Amino acid sequence: MTAGLIPGWRCAVLRVLGNSDNREPAALFLYRDWLPAGGEEPRDSPLYCQRLAFFPEVPEHETVAELFLPLEQPAGRRLAASDRRKRTGRCPRRA
Repeated sequence: MTAGLIPGWRCAVLRVLGNSDNREPAALFLYRDWLPAGGEEPRDSPLYCQRLAFFPEVPEHETVAELFLPLEQPAGRRLAASDRRKRTGRCPRRA
């Protein structure tokens, strides 16, 4: 990886509504429940968060954050861009 750039890999995306100071339960859901049930494998890259609406700009109960879990590309299969977004969301590129 290059400093300041998050590659545009396939990602599982989980939206967290309300107080997002403690994202551990959401992260545990992705790793413990969603990955095994979906047959996906995590990429060797950290989970990261994007805050979309946060306190004090909105009331605390209206805050919104998204957790991104980078995923491995399925073996022997190349997904169309529309399939990637529909199934898992798409990790945004950061500069």
